[in-house]
Amino acid sequence: MKDNKNMIFYLVLTLIYIFPLILANVYYIDDMGRAMSGYGWNHSYDGRILSTLLMQMLSLNTTIGDLFPYTTILSALIFTTSGYFTCKISGIEDQKKIKICSFIPLVSPFILQNLSYRYDCLPMSISVIACIIPFLFFSNQYIFIILSIIGLLVSAFTYQSSISIYPMLCIIKSIRDLIDNKHQEVIKNIFLSIVSFFIFLLMFKIIQILFSIQIDEYRSDLVFSTSNPFELIKNNIRLVKNTVSILNYGITKFNVYGLSTLTFLSVILFLFSPVKIINKLILIFLLFGLPVISILIPLLLKNTNVSPRVLIGISFIPYGCLIFISRLSNKMCTYIGTFIFLTALPIMSNYSNALLSQNKYELEMARRIFNKIDIKDQKIVVDGILTESSEVKIAKKNFPFLNSIIPHHFSESWIGLLLNLNGIINNGRHLPTPEESKSARNKKCLIPITDTHHHYIIRSDLKNIVIDFNKEKCD
Repeated sequence: MKDNKNMIFYLVLTLIYIFPLILANVYYIDDMGRAMSGYGWNHSYDGRILSTLLMQMLSLNTTIGDLFPYTTILSALIFTTSGYFTCKISGIEDQKKIKICSFIPLVSPFILQNLSYRYDCLPMSISVIACIIPFLFFSNQYIFIILSIIGLLVSAFTYQSSISIYPMLCIIKSIRDLIDNKHQEVIKNIFLSIVSFFIFLLMFKIIQILFSIQIDEYRSDLVFSTSNPFELIKNNIRLVKNTVSILNYGITKFNVYGLSTLTFLSVILFLFSPVKIINKLILIFLLFGLPVISILIPLLLKNTNVSPRVLIGISFIPYGCLIFISRLSNKMCTYIGTFIFLTALPIMSNYSNALLSQNKYELEMARRIFNKIDIKDQKIVVDGILTESSEVKIAKKNFPFLNSIIPHHFSESWIGLLLNLNGIINNGRHLPTPEESKSARNKKCLIPITDTHHHYIIRSDLKNIVIDFNKEKCD
């Protein structure tokens, strides 16, 4: 009976957190294309074949359907469960039936974007928990190896960025075991994890060959395939640093600095404890290894795409810190988890309302523009980006890190999907190629002005309709 009450507690808090996102009911970037065409994830491009198969099965069709809000709810519950499993593995709040620190991954700023994708969020969350589950069965080394290989393969064919979580869980478990003086367990853990990982790499390659799964070289090539790998790594570090800097503002800054300070004090006290010097050095090394592992994939990719959703592993770094803090007080971990959860609620609320506000604003602007234009065979060219709604500006002012995850759909990249999805245009023949778009923008001063607004200038001729948000003056 108590277990049922605990499950209800996790379910209710998870639903409370994601409720604003469900109410917003907004298509997020790639969602627009999938809503229109029902396409999956291209196995010859990103290798995410299990994502496609999973969503096809749930849609009861080869065409992927919109299963929102169920995918979002289930995804959020899986992230919470991932946190719960990590608490069990790390021994955090081990005496408590309800582990409030279970919500740390769910409410992480680096998972907020993943939850926003109504089609991708479920495969993404499954890819995370698949890397965690093996460590629950570590007592049986054969089951551990089998589950590790399966889990890593599931992650590789659903969302590759989550693979970093597997070595992070290995480190987190090793930290716990070292603190508990289980030295043999640490050696066994690291050895079996490495063996499992290499078997996974071999199996992954075999499956790729058997099923002709070719991940696009643009997405998979490593920096070592170039003549200047260290220069690329240096550039990738800069990109990662810019993305991670989203934590350096407002309440997220307070949470990061507060957790770091408590961890630092816990580590200092640990250094004065009667533990062998070599164990202390290994523990510190492992702790600092967590953030390195969490960003390793984007650092080593030749053409890296650094965004919060890619750095999903950062969401699990706090568990390494909390292990040290728990040596002082398990209650302190509960207080930290509670504070992190409570401060995440206004962030989610502001974010969701901002998404909805921007979506309505862009749609209203699109209808206002195209109600005045008689579209025939012209190409629609966008120069610049539509300004943000007032609510988005306020949300970004309150929580600056939202700047990196609130999309602008009324732009050159997404205008076609925005207009098609909302029935403003009926096909893709109005969408220019990148070359056509660039040519029209360069020659826009030669195109007559047909409408002006304080946000834009409309220029139109027989070939192009140019929506100029930059409002550049022509001599």
